[in-house]
Amino acid sequence: MRTIADHLRGLLLAAAIAGSPCVVADEAWLQRAPLPPGTRPLLVLVVDNSAALAGNVTVRPPYDPATDYAAGVPEETRCDPERVYWRRGAGPAPDCGRQPGLEAAPATPDSGLQCAAASGPLERHGVFIAARAAQWQAAAAGGYWAAPAPTSVHTLRCSADGASNIDWNLPPLGDPYLLYTGNYLNWLQSEATPVEEPLANLLVRALATALEAGGELEVAVVLLSQATPGAAGAYVALAPAPAGTAAQRLAELLTAESAAGPAWISTALVETAAWLSGSTVHFGTDARADPAAFADRAAGEYRSPIVPACRPVSIAVLAAGTPVQDAATTLAANALPGFAAATGGCDSDCLPALSAWLAATSIPVQDLTDPLALVNLVARSLGHDAAVPAGPQLSAAGIVPAGMGAATPGIVYGLTLPLRRERWPGNALAYDLAWNGPGFEGPTVIDRDGEAALDAATGLPRSGSRSLWSDAADTGWLSGGAAGRLPAAAARRLFSNLTTAPLTDPANRLDSDNPRLDRELLGLGAHDPETPAEVIDWLRSLLQLGDPGPAAPVVLRISADDGLVLIATQDGLLHALDLATGVEQWAFLPQELLARLAGLRRDEPTTLRSHGLDGPMLLHQHDPDHDGAIDPSAGEHRWLILGLGRGGSGYYALDLALPAEPRLLWTFDPSGGTAEGRPEPVVTRLSIADSGQSAGDWV
Repeated sequence: MRTIADHLRGLLLAAAIAGSPCVVADEAWLQRAPLPPGTRPLLVLVVDNSAALAGNVTVRPPYDPATDYAAGVPEETRCDPERVYWRRGAGPAPDCGRQPGLEAAPATPDSGLQCAAASGPLERHGVFIAARAAQWQAAAAGGYWAAPAPTSVHTLRCSADGASNIDWNLPPLGDPYLLYTGNYLNWLQSEATPVEEPLANLLVRALATALEAGGELEVAVVLLSQATPGAAGAYVALAPAPAGTAAQRLAELLTAESAAGPAWISTALVETAAWLSGSTVHFGTDARADPAAFADRAAGEYRSPIVPACRPVSIAVLAAGTPVQDAATTLAANALPGFAAATGGCDSDCLPALSAWLAATSIPVQDLTDPLALVNLVARSLGHDAAVPAGPQLSAAGIVPAGMGAATPGIVYGLTLPLRRERWPGNALAYDLAWNGPGFEGPTVIDRDGEAALDAATGLPRSGSRSLWSDAADTGWLSGGAAGRLPAAAARRLFSNLTTAPLTDPANRLDSDNPRLDRELLGLGAHDPETPAEVIDWLRSLLQLGDPGPAAPVVLRISADDGLVLIATQDGLLHALDLATGVEQWAFLPQELLARLAGLRRDEPTTLRSHGLDGPMLLHQHDPDHDGAIDPSAGEHRWLILGLGRGGSGYYALDLALPAEPRLLWTFDPSGGTAEGRPEPVVTRLSIADSGQSAGDWV
C-alpha cells in the first residue's frame, strides 16, 4: 500500500519522470506538470468545528459592493473604483498608487480586463483569483502574450475563460493572480465601526467569498466529529467538489449551533492522511460522512482523490480552538504507513510531527479574522502545482590567477539551488587546482584536504568535501563556503546608493536605523504589513547568500595573500568576499532593487520569480607597474562595471582602487527602464574631441 507521504511526494516526483505526459521543461530550470484535461487542483479544508467556533469575534463590517468607500479614504491613497488592480501570487493587497490599474469595463476588446470569469466575483465580492493570467505586450512584430506588467494597461486575460491561443502551462504564465476592484481596496483602507458576530458565520462568509473568487479548483472539507461523546473523531464531510459547489454547501456544514466539543485537530489530520492515501478508515465513521469519500464504506476503505498521481493537493487547517489528543489518535498516527519511519513517531502531541509530515502540501492560515487570509489560501492552492526545480547548479568558474607571489591558481564557483519559491538560495565555494596527470588532461579541482572536490558523475561538489572557505566538511549545498562565513548581522557592511555621499558613508548604510530607508523606498504599500526596520533587519541577518546564477564570479588578486571575490546574486547584492577566507568584506545593493526585499522576505511559492543582479560584470584594471596597488594620481585605476540584467536596465561603475572602501563612480540607464541591462560593457581608450572626458581617454 502506498503511504500518504508516497502520494504527496508523488505530486512532485511525477513531474521529474522522463517521458511522463505531465513534463515540460522551461527556461527557468523548472519542470512543470500541466494537468491532464479535466483535472483540477484539490484544496482540502480541515476545519475546526469545535466549541471554539461558536464564540464571537469583533471584526470590521463585511464588504458591501453597493457602498462606495472612496469618501472614507484619503485622496492620496484612494483607488479608482472603475479600475481593477492586481498582484502576482498570494500576499498583501496591491497598492493602487504603484500601478495604473485596468479598466474594469473596457469599451474596446483590446484594452483593460478581458476576463469574463472575473466579472461575477468582482461585482459581488470585489476580488477574483485567476489561476493563470496573461497580458498583451505590444511589439514591432505585432506583440505577444506575457506575464502581466505593473505599468501596462493592455488587455489582460485569464485561464478560466479557456483562451485556446495561449499556452497557460508555459512560463512566464505559471502563477495565480489576485484581482481587486478599486472599491474593495478602498474598503480595506476605510475606517469602520467594528461589529461582533459568531466566528462560524465569519468563517462561512469568508470561505464562500474565497472559493467563489477562485473557481479553478476542487474543494473537500474534513470536520471534527463529536458523534461519540469523549472520543476523538473526524470525517470527510465533503468529498472533492467544484469550488462553487463547496461554497454553497458551507452554510449547512458549518454553523455556530453545531459547533461543539474539543478540538481534535491531530485526529482530523490522521483521518485526512488516511483518506488521501486511500487506506483504512480510522475515525471517519460519522453518519454524515460523504459517501463519495469511500471505496467500500462497509469494509472501511477510502477512495483516494489523488487521481492522477500528479494532481496537486493542498491541505489547510482552519483552527479556532486549543488542540487536544487522545490515546487512540496516537496509535492511529503511528500506524500510518511510513509515518513513524519518516518522523520517528509521536506520543501525546502528534500535531507537530503530522504537520511536518504533510508540510509539502500544507498551507498555514494565520488569522481567520483577516479578510484576505482565505483569499490568499485559495491563491496558494491554485499555485501549488507539480513544478519541480532542477538540482543544484554550479556557475561558470572564476579563476584565481597565480602570480603576485601566489604559487598556484585556484578556482571559485557560485552555487545555485533552484526552488519553486521567490527566493533561491546559493553559495560560493573556493578550491585549488592541481595537475596530477599529463598536461592535456587539464587540472583537477581539489578541496582543502587535497581530495577531488567535484563528483565525477554530477559535476557538483562531492558530499563530504571541504572548500577552502570551510572549517568542516560541507554537509549540504548551502553549508560551509562563503555562506558559512557571513558576518553577524551587526557587523555586516551593507550599502546602497541612497544619497550622493560616498558609498560607505553612514547615510548610505543599509541599517534599520537609517531614516532614509522609508516605506516608499522599500516599496511598501498601504497594505504591506512589514515595517522598513523588519525588512532591513531580515536582510542583515540572512545566513545564506542568494543564488549567483550561471555567471562566473569576478576574482581580484591584489597580492599573494590578499584579494577579493566579487559575486552578484539574485537577492540584489554584490558581495565582496575575502579571497583567502571567504568572509564578506562589504556588499552593495542598487537602490532600484530595494523594493524587492519585502517579497524576498515573504518568499512565497512561485514559478516566476523576480530578478536581482543578473547582468554582466567587467573588472578593468590599469596597473602598468603590476604591483597590485592602484595610484589614481598616476593615472591608474581599478573599475568594476556591472549591469542589472533581468533585474533592470541600469549599469553601475564602482571604483575599487581601495578594495575595502568602494566608491560609486556613476550609474547609467540607457533605456530609461524599458530594457534589460544584459549587454556586456567594454572599456577602451578613445579620444573624443571637446567631450570633457577624464584623463587617459578611457571610455
